Amino acid sequence: MAVTSKRIADIQKFKAEIKKHWEITDNGPIAWFLGFQIKQDRNTKTISINQHAYIDGLLEKFQLTNAKPVSTPMDPSAQYSVDQCPSTPNQTAQMGRVPYIEALGSILWPAVVSRPDIAYAVGILSQFVQNPALVHWDALKQVIIYLGTTKNHWLTFGGTSKMLVEGYCYDTLFTFTLTLNI
Repeated sequence: MAVTSKRIADIQKFKAEIKKHWEITDNGPIAWFLGFQIKQDRNTKTISINQHAYIDGLLEKFQLTNAKPVSTPMDPSAQYSVDQCPSTPNQTAQMGRVPYIEALGSILWPAVVSRPDIAYAVGILSQFVQNPALVHWDALKQVIIYLGTTKNHWLTFGGTSKMLVEGYCYDTLFTFTLTLNI
């Protein structure tokens, strides 16, 4: 169980109340939960999460540990459609040996927990779960490789920064930042 509060006194009171009814073990400040790493910084009022251990497992599972790094989760110029899906028995049989559904399901966890940057790619590739083509499988592997390339990125919540949005434009290779002025 993870117990959180703005005030440490509230956490201690809650734990004392639980101890009245059950035997518990207090492992101190949370560092890992459900397979993701957690860092808290009280000075900056932030909590950051990362799933590098899970991503390492994905790379191993799909034999992509030595893949060439990629800088985007999906090729921005690629077009995916049902016209690319297998239409012959041979093509269908070939794709039947590809773990597309398993790989797609495996990247859903990081997409939901700590990696919103892959959500669009996951959404596109999910459309082909019933009849994926080799081009869809290659795109899915790129998402996994991208996760591996960026496995040390953390998703940070909170803080005192006035930054509202930070975005990246892939076609002009510049960074723009929108800030909230209060």
